[in-house]
Order: sequence, then structure tokens, then C-alpha cells
Amino acid sequence: QVVSGRTDAIVLGVNWLEARTVVSTRKSVVERKMLYDISELQPGQVVSGRIVRLDARGAKVRVGFGVYGRVNVDNLTDQKLTKPQKRFKAGETHKCLVLECKSSTKKLILSMKPALVNSTLPRITKFGDCVPGVLSHGVVTRVRPTGLSVAF
Repeated sequence: QVVSGRTDAIVLGVNWLEARTVVSTRKSVVERKMLYDISELQPGQVVSGRIVRLDARGAKVRVGFGVYGRVNVDNLTDQKLTKPQKRFKAGETHKCLVLECKSSTKKLILSMKPALVNSTLPRITKFGDCVPGVLSHGVVTRVRPTGLSVAF
């Protein structure tokens, strides 16, 4: 039986050994904006991510098709957590803020802190955005005798 017609679909994967292409015609999947490469992300961008794995150091989060990032335990919530496995579960979806992304090393650092993700203050994403009088949220990344290192 030959079926003719046209429908929208999105390729989910390719199995080269079996010469198969896995596609989806589900409307919700086809219309969803999907990330395919880390180079599509920029610091300060808010993305939706699904927790893949949790451990004492933080969470591994999938934000796109083959795009994974890391959320340090300090960036999971506004409060300090000793056992993140009690608060979060693998498979949950959360909004994440991109703190750092390097496409050359495929390094993606995210934050799930509600204060940062839901902030209406301007995001400082490059050195040129730092001018006197700008008010923004940030994360203290290092304390030194001469000062603080803050990531925005």
C-alpha cells in the first residue's frame, strides 16, 4: 500500500548500522524549539532543562538534543543543600540560567537558583556591561584577600 501526502516531522536520531532514521510527527515535538549545539546558547539566556543525574556535587542537565550542562550544588537553590537528591529527582524539568558556555570544549555551566533565573534585573554577560551604578544579581565564585570574584 502506497501512502501519499506530506507531513511535518523532526529527525530524532539516526541508526547508521540498521540504516534507519528515527522521526517524530507529534505536533508538540515538531513545534518545540530544540537546541542541537552548545554554540546556540549565550550567557544570561534562560533555558528549560531536564535533570539526567544527581550526585553530591550537583546535577547533569539536558537542555537540548545532545546538549548537556552541569549545575553545581551551590547553584541548585538559593539555600545551601547538603543532599540535593532529597530535593530534586532525575527526570524533573527546571528553568536554568546559562552562566558559562564554551563550544570549543563543550563546557556548559548552568544555575537553577530562582533568584537568578527569575530576576528582572539586567544580566551582565560581558565585561562591557559593567558600568558604575548598574544593579544586578550575581554569584560569588571566589573569595580572595584582595576582593571577590562574581559571576553574573
